[in-house]
Amino acid sequence: MTWVIDVVQAVDALQNIQAGKPYSESWGYIYFAHSNLDALLSQSLYSNSIVSSRSSAEKLRSKLAESLARQRGDVVNDAEVWLIEHLRRDFKTILNAELATLPTFFVSSKPPYSTEALLSGGEAMMPLELQAKVPEAVFDVKEAARCMAFELGTAGAFHLFRALEAVVRRYYSEVAKGQAEPKQRNLGVYIRALTPYANRKVISVLTQLKDLYRNPIAHPEAAITLEESITIAGLVRSAIAAMLNELPTVPQTTTLPSVQKLAEMNLGPP
Repeated sequence: MTWVIDVVQAVDALQNIQAGKPYSESWGYIYFAHSNLDALLSQSLYSNSIVSSRSSAEKLRSKLAESLARQRGDVVNDAEVWLIEHLRRDFKTILNAELATLPTFFVSSKPPYSTEALLSGGEAMMPLELQAKVPEAVFDVKEAARCMAFELGTAGAFHLFRALEAVVRRYYSEVAKGQAEPKQRNLGVYIRALTPYANRKVISVLTQLKDLYRNPIAHPEAAITLEESITIAGLVRSAIAAMLNELPTVPQTTTLPSVQKLAEMNLGPP
């Protein structure tokens, strides 16, 4: 963890402060140690995890703040050097003990997906057109990827099917123009409603997903393994890709109104 290295290096550099020298020669060491402690305690993602060493860190940070307020030409005395060194050692001793007890996790890759792709770019599991054509499905794709990263197969499958069903609803509206939406919003009902309008590839892969995975996952006792969730992700991607080929891009809704419209709203020039 780079934040540990940064803090420790900055705090250890305080040993370079020498008595009898002006503060200007030690100002850089004091400033960087104070900045790193401040970031650790109040700005970093880890601030809430620092508990045992927080008190000693705050004492050291407070002392360094006092030193920064001194005139650059003032001379550092022996008492100042001793106190900073005492607070530095106290903080490091407690921090080292606390770091040994903090939980640490290593998330392995889940071939064919990398750890980074699953944790920060889950939408990469699906065709690029998904964001433009069915943006409401992207949230569940990202959630599914995170679940798969932490080997939560059943949760990952649940979110994958939510994303699939969002695309199915949009697809139905496109290919069955003028037809009422099915009253029951489940995959089986939509497959039956789509059969007269959708191409065979879409119906085939949706039926396979429903029969092999969607129906079983609906039962509370069902559990989906990580390998099964990866398989489902591939099948869901195939189904979504087939439907996206027939879907138009969602029109932009953030365009600026025309000058005439602004005038009508009394927001533009007369």
